[in-house]
Amino acid sequence: MQRFTTKLYINADDTEINGHTYRKDTITGFINLTIGIDGVPLLDETTTLYVNTTTELKNDRLNTILGAWSYGFKGRLKSTQLFYKSHYENVVVVSGTVTKDINGGKGKKAIGCWMAAYDKQILVFELHLADGSIRRVTQDDLFDTNSHNQKESDFLEFVVIDNTLDTNISIQMSKAKTDKKVTGRFTDDHRAEILGYMKKGAKDSQLAKLYGKNRSTMKRLRDKFKKEGKL
Repeated sequence: MQRFTTKLYINADDTEINGHTYRKDTITGFINLTIGIDGVPLLDETTTLYVNTTTELKNDRLNTILGAWSYGFKGRLKSTQLFYKSHYENVVVVSGTVTKDINGGKGKKAIGCWMAAYDKQILVFELHLADGSIRRVTQDDLFDTNSHNQKESDFLEFVVIDNTLDTNISIQMSKAKTDKKVTGRFTDDHRAEILGYMKKGAKDSQLAKLYGKNRSTMKRLRDKFKKEGKL
């Protein structure tokens, strides 16, 4: 049994802690990996991993960490950036590596990568490992601010999600862009876009708010897609 839990810190501004400066719009924190042994809690082994933000993950670096899964990570990150830029306001998308101590704490080794999106109220964070697994945590309420003026998450436990296109990191954020509202009939492009959201799990109420329609309109469209065999 493997259990991943985390505590995350969002640096809204440049933050100096113990002589180290954490830049604005970065995430730091730690992940505890607990491995159960024979179902006996006293024999559980816990390893602490560290969350580091990077300005850009180069292909060679990604390949070294994630192997064949690096291509999926890169595409997923790009899709996430485009999704939030197109549909929401004031969302920051960042990524980085997860490291563990090696050689008795004298060195560090990257064992995974992560991507995250957040605004003033909502955080979604994904951990990607070299075995192709993806784990996610979300927090959808106000964050506490600590003495370093960092926004601080609760202590969160990761859940495993499918590594398929239908589970992209398209969590609804606080403020949708108003230019998505449609005053007339839906165009073919609108319908294709809405179908994509429905396949990713978007609710009728969320889509109604995003497109400036009522919930019954989205339900009728969903029913139509089902009848056509698209959902």
